[in-house]
Amino acid sequence: MTNPFKADVLVVKLSGKALTADKALDALFAALAGSAANAERTRVVLVHGGGVEVDALMRGLGRPIDRIEGLRVSPAEDMPVIAGALAGTCSLKLRGAAQRAGLMPLGLCATDAGIGRVVPADPRLGRVGVIEPGDSAAKRRLQALLDAGFTPVISSVGMDAAGALWNINADDAAVASAALLGAP
Repeated sequence: MTNPFKADVLVVKLSGKALTADKALDALFAALAGSAANAERTRVVLVHGGGVEVDALMRGLGRPIDRIEGLRVSPAEDMPVIAGALAGTCSLKLRGAAQRAGLMPLGLCATDAGIGRVVPADPRLGRVGVIEPGDSAAKRRLQALLDAGFTPVISSVGMDAAGALWNINADDAAVASAALLGAP
């Protein structure tokens, strides 16, 4: 896979809907694995959402699904379910596809290793936060994972300094990761 951006690292955001496209995911990971074998390899950080999976789980549990201006309302009591869908089911599905392609995926959440810091968003949304990129030490930690050959798979959930779970928009998590790494 040739990197048209001539950058060392690309941040790729996958929507929750992408997780239902098995053939497309297999093709993506095959291309990434081909890039990893190339001398001019493109190192990739994947950031994903999982709204489809979260909705299915919430419906299965009889929990309401509410949105304000298109954003999921995430009450504190629903965060274990939301985090389980995002950092569990969705992340594992992507990591499985990456592993089948010969990559070394490593699952992270958006705040692991200081990659980002949660800032509460609109209080009407409950535990929904925006994310700010981490500092230069976090950048070095993430680059060390890439240098070691890992493909970070970052879920759009995080924790605050007290360890409380937060739902983070995957687009925002991808932008914060890209900003941290100086990636397109």
